[in-house]
Amino acid sequence: RWHRSPTDPHHPTPPKRLETSIHRTTRTCNATWGLYLKSLQTAETIAIDADRQMETMSTIKIPLMIEVLEQIKAGRFTLTDKYTYLETDSQPGTGTIQRLDYGAVMTVKDLITMMIIVSDNTATEVLYRMVGGPEVVNKRMDTLGLKTTRAMNVPSKWLPAMRSAPHTEQFYRDGKSPVCFSTARGMGTV
Repeated sequence: RWHRSPTDPHHPTPPKRLETSIHRTTRTCNATWGLYLKSLQTAETIAIDADRQMETMSTIKIPLMIEVLEQIKAGRFTLTDKYTYLETDSQPGTGTIQRLDYGAVMTVKDLITMMIIVSDNTATEVLYRMVGGPEVVNKRMDTLGLKTTRAMNVPSKWLPAMRSAPHTEQFYRDGKSPVCFSTARGMGTV
């Protein structure tokens, strides 16, 4: 918990000390950073390039989960609805569902759990289809005031584009097939 202390420059507040430490660490790496931290007890924040929109990769799975839960709340489907694993849904990369036998049955809750805990790309593919695609997630983010958070591609479109690129690093730098965009502040607000 962060406690406010007098604004004595010789005794910076814990958030100010943390911010100084973060700046010191980030200067040692050749990378683009966007950081946003907020104390839930005091509401104090640290924001370093927090509004710079950048590709955020699998963190888009959190906004997707929000849309799934909102659609459950609206009665479109339930956590206990069943899904049967199909070969056409299998996605490479992160996750474990791709290693199951086709025909395995799991619930919507299982899909959410796998997507969030092990960043499962197959679960992500299926949940995007269930909610109606990236556009639906983007509309939800708009309603939450997060207009810089954008789902761009489902795994079945993004992963083949990445794998066909001659060099993975160049693929990311080119930015022609992004997964998603957001800002550190936007993801911290989600």
